[in-house]
Amino acid sequence: MPTRIEEVKNFSVEAVTQSITRSLFAIGGGAIAPSDIPLLASKVAAWITSGPKRRDGQLRNIDFEHDFMRAQHMGPAAHSLIKLLCDVFAWRCREKGMATTAFLDFLVDPIIHMLAGRREYFNLALKRLLQNPADPTSVIQLMMDGPETERWFDPWAKYLRGLGVNFHASHHLTRLQIDRGKIVGATVKHRNGAAKHVDADYYVLAIPTDRIRDVLTPDICAASPGLRNFNKLYLSPETGFQLFFRDPLPGGLDFLGFNQSINEWYLALIGLSSVWDFDLREYGNGRAQGMISVELNYGALEMYPGDRYGKPMKELSKRQTLQEIRASIIKNHPDGRALFSDGNFAGWRNHPTIEWRNGWSVPDKRTASAPGTLQLYPKQETSIPNLMLASGSTRNSSGGDSMDGAAEAAKRATNAIIEHSGVREHHASLPYYGPPPELKVFQDEDDRRYLRGLPHIFDVVRPAARRTENYPNSR
Repeated sequence: MPTRIEEVKNFSVEAVTQSITRSLFAIGGGAIAPSDIPLLASKVAAWITSGPKRRDGQLRNIDFEHDFMRAQHMGPAAHSLIKLLCDVFAWRCREKGMATTAFLDFLVDPIIHMLAGRREYFNLALKRLLQNPADPTSVIQLMMDGPETERWFDPWAKYLRGLGVNFHASHHLTRLQIDRGKIVGATVKHRNGAAKHVDADYYVLAIPTDRIRDVLTPDICAASPGLRNFNKLYLSPETGFQLFFRDPLPGGLDFLGFNQSINEWYLALIGLSSVWDFDLREYGNGRAQGMISVELNYGALEMYPGDRYGKPMKELSKRQTLQEIRASIIKNHPDGRALFSDGNFAGWRNHPTIEWRNGWSVPDKRTASAPGTLQLYPKQETSIPNLMLASGSTRNSSGGDSMDGAAEAAKRATNAIIEHSGVREHHASLPYYGPPPELKVFQDEDDRRYLRGLPHIFDVVRPAARRTENYPNSR
């Protein structure tokens, strides 16, 4: 990725090729065959400079791994790198085993906007990341200085209560009532079984896709047909565990991701006790000084065999799950064996996003960005004037279901309420989300080529497919 605005203005495939070559060796990518570098360079150059029409008409509708990057024609190391990128950033669709290229908007555009002085809310984190490219943890250190509950959610809830906001925990929405094209009430149920009717001027649904489907009745969808698209979206689990250790973590465990091969578990480790600015001994029994968050996606949970037991996690017991994670850390991290030696391991627990019920289950799944589905994400403003949507599974500029997308959706829902209610209040500010204008010359030329049925001018090595092709081994 460019680190100076001059690199954007003087963009060239040659510069991208040099950058990729340097980066691969900096991260230990020497195993990648030199013959793969021209393919990687042409794809990255085309990826960064694609025009809006190509993005919407082609790239968002094809599989990133096979249809765009053509990773099946790369060597094992390069293919594994592309697959990892899909698993980590692209919200891969588990049903189709495919990932959209839409995370281009989320991964590349913000960096260029920041270099040009835009998107101020993202500015400090990216600036710190880019000022020290050798330290991939710096953005995490800035944005995660403690447990999110204590540093973000609890103070925010306290502030809102001070403004008169009431929170009703342990309730879930069971029904919306609609009459003459407007929502006239809602029914919520407490966990003790007691139901309650709620009247409001406006109703905002910030609910995961798999939960919102239960309350979108035929009469509501008839009043706002776009809501039917929730039934066409795919879901994908993402969750993990926390591991605790007696001693502080060794250096180099701030952030680490690894998988052994193309079709094995991918684990992302974040050494939270090294990242957070607090003493872990203030929690629990006070004996643990180190903690690692282990993140897993649907591949490890449902598809790929682990290295020790040869099974996905859904087929393992609790004990086997821990042993599989332990074996993977020992195998892939130079300090892994020390972490689990001499009684240093102090215990573990699952994230709140996964539960054990005679097997592992993820109750709330994120919305996967399968090729061809992003245009199905409903907008925040529905055809029902007092019903708004706000979640990462609504249409947003991040290219998928993410915290950034949810924050943008909430702002757009807020602005819609201001417009409908007629109150004289400032709108929630929205930064510029479009493609970087610094690349407009390339983008305009690319859109002209796209409308003529031509590949991107930089996509010269195995050009991308015009539509999704079926690969029997794509999963």
